[in-house]
Amino acid sequence: MPADASSIEAISAGTTHTCVLTNAGSVRCWGENGFGELGDGTTVLRSTFATPDVLAGVQQIALGGPVSCALTTGGDVRCWGSNSYGTLGDGTKVNQLVPTATVLSGVKAIATGGFHTCALMVSGGVRCWGYNSGGQLGDGTTTDRATPPTVDVATNMKAIAVGADFTCGLTQAGGVRCWGRNYYGQLGTGDTTDLKVPPTKDVLTNIQAIVAGSSHACALTTTGGVDCWGNNDHGQLGAGFVTVPQTTGIVLSGVQAITAGAQHTCALMTSGGVRCWGSAQYGQLGDGTLTSQALAPATDVLTGVRAIAAGPGGFHTCALLTSGEIRCWGADTVGQIGDGTADARRDVIFGMKAVDAANGNTCAITQAGGLRCWGAATEPPTTDLMTGVEQVSVGHGLFTCVVTTAGGVRCWGDNTYGQLGDGTTTASSGPPATDVLTGVKSVAAGTRHTCALTIMGGVRCWGANDGGQLGDGTKVNRSSPPSADALTGVQAIAAGGAATCALTNTGGVRCWGFGLDGTASVVATPPAVDAIQGVRSITVGSDFRCALTIAGGVRCWGLDVYGELGDGGKMPVPSPPATDILTNVAEVAAGYQHACAVTQTGGIRCWGLNQYGQVDRTTTGWLRSPPATDLFTGMKAVTAASSHSCALSNLGGVRCWGSPTGVGYRRSPTTVVVCP
Repeated sequence: MPADASSIEAISAGTTHTCVLTNAGSVRCWGENGFGELGDGTTVLRSTFATPDVLAGVQQIALGGPVSCALTTGGDVRCWGSNSYGTLGDGTKVNQLVPTATVLSGVKAIATGGFHTCALMVSGGVRCWGYNSGGQLGDGTTTDRATPPTVDVATNMKAIAVGADFTCGLTQAGGVRCWGRNYYGQLGTGDTTDLKVPPTKDVLTNIQAIVAGSSHACALTTTGGVDCWGNNDHGQLGAGFVTVPQTTGIVLSGVQAITAGAQHTCALMTSGGVRCWGSAQYGQLGDGTLTSQALAPATDVLTGVRAIAAGPGGFHTCALLTSGEIRCWGADTVGQIGDGTADARRDVIFGMKAVDAANGNTCAITQAGGLRCWGAATEPPTTDLMTGVEQVSVGHGLFTCVVTTAGGVRCWGDNTYGQLGDGTTTASSGPPATDVLTGVKSVAAGTRHTCALTIMGGVRCWGANDGGQLGDGTKVNRSSPPSADALTGVQAIAAGGAATCALTNTGGVRCWGFGLDGTASVVATPPAVDAIQGVRSITVGSDFRCALTIAGGVRCWGLDVYGELGDGGKMPVPSPPATDILTNVAEVAAGYQHACAVTQTGGIRCWGLNQYGQVDRTTTGWLRSPPATDLFTGMKAVTAASSHSCALSNLGGVRCWGSPTGVGYRRSPTTVVVCP
């Protein structure tokens, strides 16, 4: 290890990246780098500590979303990463891949949250810039600022904390005052009224430190107690599931420091132990489980610790041990743990022949016909849910259907609209023992309805029918499969949103249901003419459809809110276009608001909504056109869900990316680097 990294002074965690400050005053970062938040001059993801110094002469670092800031020993602020809202303070909205020039001087401490940054001046004043949707800058407006203000919005402060869209200050007298968005009571005022300027009254007194999560905050009292307030949907306040927007009272004592992630909180005990509570979806509590905890625990998950860090919008936690060792746990989707794995890029299950995913759930079929399914916070199981499965379709409406090797259809999950086809609207928690339809070739689970393709080429649909998606000429829901076909002469089907599409034996596509042309129109019966011909396969997303032509071209139409049509535009396309958005394609899959394709050479390329990295984990933001390079290679099939995607490799491995995927986390502290 380089000499300047032989001892770590401090560690800071962002949403999906991590940085350390060495005793020599240098900064090193790893994790996601789509906006340049690692500061190394690139947008290349790094998953290990072995990274170059990005800045020297630093006394403090602060990480938020895809943003990093440093306070130099001279009291200057320099930031890098995402700058969409002016978060970097350099007067522009251009992302910076390396630290900016000084944007503010005379500073004592810094804090950055989702997309805004605040500085505590040497004088005790507070100045904030960046995103201001909830008044979090404290200047009395909701107008974004791309440069630090020249006047203080608060005075007589000794510490600051920044959440997603709110800010808190700790007064010299030990009082807590917060401003900005207050939807979850994160200001601690006992109500949910936003404040565009810092209040004049304290919500707590006798406080020595404050921290902010995404939409909750905690304070450390002068006697070592922890008191929290704000959003408590995952128990992050540590007092059980309290719903009143006010401070909880002391939830843990004997504490020397605290930190807060997006939905969890951690405390460093005076004994050097670490205790965490709140969401455990990604293992961020470090207790070896994925079980959330709504009460502050009584036992440590790690001992011998001198500092802890969790990002205000993040799902991972890091600790700096007294030995100089760094250990991190929780989400590792883009290498933010720093142990060199970046789990979202590894196969999560092997020996599979098919995979399908929707709305946080994924199912795969083994070579022997066994079905294995997993959800948002679970790993792939090692035993089959059922056997004798030929095909699986996971619906966007929290239900799943299979076709058995005998040609029967069986569905389970949500049944609000009768989409399970069992004649009821009662939900089922697992595969039923009997078929709802036989003589079936394939099944398509949509958002609230299901369609089956019989071995004779007929289409039969059931479930929700408010958009005419069942194709029976009505808008009446059905809780069981009809006895007559809505369309015949069909070779493949697809369902999504409130629409259904069929690929005829002659290569034509016919669609029916709601919003087919990008408007609120309803087509309640299959049309008599093809919308497009010369098609090999068809797929349906929430409000859009994509066809793979016989020549290997992809053409998409429908709504284009997030770039899901892949044509580079933003306008709805009411009918199939005449030109391809991608060529040399072997398979295409439409997710809720994004799509993915497998090229004829086995590469994966995705486009559309990328909020959770479901299109590309190495970057963020919407991709309105298919990329020019492959995300993965060696793949033969792909499926697109809501916030994640999965691919099936030529070797039978399933690889998933986005959030959640059932992989990409550490349940217990994992060594990043040991410093002697």
